[in-house]
Amino acid sequence: VVVVATLGVVSVLGCGLAAGGVTVLYKRIGNWLNLLQFGLIVLVSAPAFDLAWTRALPLVHGSALLQRAMVDGVRLLEFPAADLAILVGVAVAYLGLGYLVFRYTTRRARRLGVLGDY
Repeated sequence: VVVVATLGVVSVLGCGLAAGGVTVLYKRIGNWLNLLQFGLIVLVSAPAFDLAWTRALPLVHGSALLQRAMVDGVRLLEFPAADLAILVGVAVAYLGLGYLVFRYTTRRARRLGVLGDY
């Protein structure tokens, strides 16, 4: 359960890095971040096994696998290798993408000179 939950949350960390970078650059995006929270709730409850394309979204596949692990008692090594590969791939992809967005936006904020408030 810990491994599946950790990998599920790593994709959200990537989204958090991207949101943090955008916040550094534009400063006043509080309302947008509130909408992002509601979006994360939708992602947790999305039907990952009904719609295959939703597995590529953050939290969706991790939440579905975590539900199977906790309700059905499926152990980590009993999951199909493809499901674990998708979980790891989505986690790494979103973390990497979030990091790239964060680096780009902080560099741009430095060039524009808007980091003075921090």
